[in-house]
Amino acid sequence: MKRLDKRRQSAHNEGAAEDETIIVNQTPRVQKREREGEEVFRFPMRYLFFPTRYVGRVTALTPQRLADWGIASLLLDADCTLKRYPEPLPEEDILRWLEQTRAAGISLALVSNGLGPRISRLAGELKLPFTARALKPLPGGVRRAMRENNMDPKHTAMVGDQLFADIWAGNLAGIQTILVDPIHPEEEHWFTRLKRPPERLMKLPLKRDDLP
Repeated sequence: MKRLDKRRQSAHNEGAAEDETIIVNQTPRVQKREREGEEVFRFPMRYLFFPTRYVGRVTALTPQRLADWGIASLLLDADCTLKRYPEPLPEEDILRWLEQTRAAGISLALVSNGLGPRISRLAGELKLPFTARALKPLPGGVRRAMRENNMDPKHTAMVGDQLFADIWAGNLAGIQTILVDPIHPEEEHWFTRLKRPPERLMKLPLKRDDLP
């Protein structure tokens, strides 16, 4: 979101003079990428759970909007991002969005914490590469998916419905993150539903980028 982008840039310019501007993704891997001339997102700890962008549904991510944001590749969460948890496939509007986005030249891949066989079946139906058991919020699955699919981190975004999993993982991986509202979160596992109340509170100050 615009105001968070400005604050991240401001924090980057100010450095880490105070505790509130301690940078979270100063790992050796990130430092190596910067030494090699690669641009990465670096932001203060207080923004660890905040997305770069926030839209209501993945269908709001039009090719033009993605181009305006400098995004050429999307890593997509599956459950409650693309589809209802108990359903085998997304709804028709999201299936159309996947086809239109792929036709526009945007690279797509699934990155899910779900078990291999279930995510493999979904990926096969959608004809998408996938990374299952990604262990989000750890960033390893996100990085592996980018590496295996030849995605440029400077132009890749992690898309998901959970601040404490998808957004956290993407931020730690040093890429853009896009939050969407969950699809029927009442159908999720109980341990995921436990995270929803604090997530709702954290979303209160966020402004959706797909609304005027």
